[in-house]
Amino acid sequence: MVKTSEIDVLKSICREIEAEGRAANDHLTRLSEAFGTRFTKAWEAIKEGRVKKYIFKPSARIVWIVVGKERDYLVMPDVEYCSCLPSFEKMLVLIHKRPYLRDIGSLVEEELKLSKPKKLGHILWAKAKRNLEAISFDPMTFKVKVCPITRVLKRQGDGWILQIKTEDGRLFFVSSDHPVVIVNENGFHAKLARDLEVNKEFIPVIKRLPLNQSNEGSFDLIEECLIRGLSSIRVQNAKMLLYEDGRPAIARRIGVNINTVEHWRRGNAIPLMAYLKLERDITIRENLRLTAGQGSRYEIPAVIRIDKNLARLIGYYLAKGHISKYRVVLSFNATEIDICREVQKLLKECFNVRSQLFPDKKWKTIRVLANSKLLSIFFNDILNLGCDSHTKRLPDFIFSIPKDIISELLDAYFIGDGTAGYNVNKKSVVVRCSTASENLAYGLQYALLKLGINTVILKRRLYELYIQSGNSISSFIEQCGSIVRRRGLTYTKGRSYPLPVSECIPAFVIKSSQDKYVKYQQKRSLSVGVHFLDEKSAFHHLKKGDIHIVKIIDIKRIPYKGALYDVSISNPPMPCFMQGFGVFTHNCDDFYFRFDTGHLCYHIIAQKMAEAIGQFDSFEDDDSFYEVLMREWKAVEIRVSKKYQRKRGLK
Repeated sequence: MVKTSEIDVLKSICREIEAEGRAANDHLTRLSEAFGTRFTKAWEAIKEGRVKKYIFKPSARIVWIVVGKERDYLVMPDVEYCSCLPSFEKMLVLIHKRPYLRDIGSLVEEELKLSKPKKLGHILWAKAKRNLEAISFDPMTFKVKVCPITRVLKRQGDGWILQIKTEDGRLFFVSSDHPVVIVNENGFHAKLARDLEVNKEFIPVIKRLPLNQSNEGSFDLIEECLIRGLSSIRVQNAKMLLYEDGRPAIARRIGVNINTVEHWRRGNAIPLMAYLKLERDITIRENLRLTAGQGSRYEIPAVIRIDKNLARLIGYYLAKGHISKYRVVLSFNATEIDICREVQKLLKECFNVRSQLFPDKKWKTIRVLANSKLLSIFFNDILNLGCDSHTKRLPDFIFSIPKDIISELLDAYFIGDGTAGYNVNKKSVVVRCSTASENLAYGLQYALLKLGINTVILKRRLYELYIQSGNSISSFIEQCGSIVRRRGLTYTKGRSYPLPVSECIPAFVIKSSQDKYVKYQQKRSLSVGVHFLDEKSAFHHLKKGDIHIVKIIDIKRIPYKGALYDVSISNPPMPCFMQGFGVFTHNCDDFYFRFDTGHLCYHIIAQKMAEAIGQFDSFEDDDSFYEVLMREWKAVEIRVSKKYQRKRGLK
């Protein structure tokens, strides 16, 4: 790749030229000393008007072209970098059509292990082996789109990243050279994170997550136990398999003696591995029971249905539960005896597990205790729900099940760990929950987005999620608002409440006083919002679409030691993907593989200088031409690369 010193010199001088508004003799002398004949060729290209800037609509992609003597040179903005995200940044990704909430670092590392990664300078990249898809959006309709991930990338960071916060509390983390999609009166644009301005830049974020539902309806615990190597599990109600043949034949098939077979017949329990050798029809698993070992009193069904009862039980567990020494414990307030009874009933219906109530007069609580090793394994290892308040998370299937089941889980969670009340002016109901688990906070936000409910997120000592006013609180009360009714709060749909950020539109979208709008509504330190009456306006997509626009209110530079990661998505309607708490940032589709020449080419110098001086021709074109241009340019680069390698004897 290009030497870092040359890049730094060029950028430093270009920043000085841009600040002064002209290229002084001192600047030209320093450039000539640093780059020699390359600067001379670059300066000639600028003077002769051979530097062109193309802006493609509506995606706001930018491409520079420097017209050379032999061919045209295409230059991508900041192509010498691979813009990346820290390893812990979350990303909702579809793996083989099933959605998962993953750290981008672990996702990329898995793909690199599955393929043969290639190294380009300091960047490690590979084509995606699995069927991976990311969330993007269409800038014409503001609707969410799912786009395939074509490759993944990894590079070492420089020790620092940026933490960016929006007015509705969303946090996301990027490297300083990562392009962020911004919105202004001219549409969508890409801007480097280090150049963003607080309280001036607006970015698109998601307000609705319309993912398709899957047919996933149950968990086969026999398969799950086999995957995890739980050989001590025993299968009950499979006694008929031991009578399909004589004891000697059964013993030979399993590899045990005859007395052991007779013992299993009398006890009506078969070890898991022995059962799998006898099983011929997988459908009989519907009637089987599993126990944690020989002599265990507690048994649960071999097949667990994903239904409303299971969803409610998971919701209560995430709110009030923990696992201790193979015991599942849920602790409630002493006044919530009705919830304790409901949890006992759910445990019995879903898992055939009996539980006990233990009042604690000192702490004024009631504990629901279920002594079941298999139940704790199911919650902690199979569903990955976590065992305490810091490790809890929503199960992955939550993003692909029907909305009515999601509603039951969220309803139970907010009953157990949520609060509800009126806002300061008592004009609206506000629902709030808090959690120490970052994964649970992300999961709750995306689950609520599946129901069309937006939240305001605050990161203090805990993660706090607020649902307040507008359509969000109306949808919450209709779909999962038992907590509001339990608190005896009244809410009248259609009253004039202060609008939340997700239902406000920044004032810069107003282009003409002839448009029909409702009056402005100022929201404290937030942006000016407005309702639309003119549904024929192009901006009605902000109201009807899946995204909305929020302001950046804070940017912090924080230390980060570790690798940076990114993905590239194929043919997106907008070159971006969703990360973090539902923020859309630019992806690596403009990262193309340049042949290593050991120094900056003159056309890159020409582009940087022309941009700093402001001396170039600018054109606008349609996105369809961008795709054609990219195909042609990559074909040329491959031919030039092969020619250079043959010349240097690299092949």
